[in-house]
Amino acid sequence: MAEVHVVGAICGAKGWPGSANLFCRFEIVAGDHWKLIEGAASGQTQTDDPADGEHCVYHVDRTTGKHELDGYGFVFMPTAPGTYTLDCVTWALQTPSMMDRLWTWLSGLQPQLRTLDTVSSPNDRYCLNTTSRGHVILEVTVVLRHFERYA
Repeated sequence: MAEVHVVGAICGAKGWPGSANLFCRFEIVAGDHWKLIEGAASGQTQTDDPADGEHCVYHVDRTTGKHELDGYGFVFMPTAPGTYTLDCVTWALQTPSMMDRLWTWLSGLQPQLRTLDTVSSPNDRYCLNTTSRGHVILEVTVVLRHFERYA
């Protein structure tokens, strides 16, 4: 069986507007023709409270303990062997009407997707009204094994 090994880490983030105490949830979506052999297909980082302005994706309100979604992101893994630094551009849903935006501002609650499948589905993702949030920085190494047998 041909194998693709991806080893990586979420290194941080940049460009987040006015947030601190952030963490990142992630999920690897591979499709029906791939099988995860080992490792975590999803997870969550620790909360980051950076002094240098680089941080991750979910906001934690320390006074209430409430976790607020601050953005969604999607990035393709490289298909050639090697080590890569990937920049995952993130976005948040933006309500189309001024009344909804006013409610969002007053309540402090961000609109959220009903299903996370929309994040990795290009047909659904491109129909959304969004606003830019920040960038999550990933470092990954891709190793191919036994591909010469199936070329």
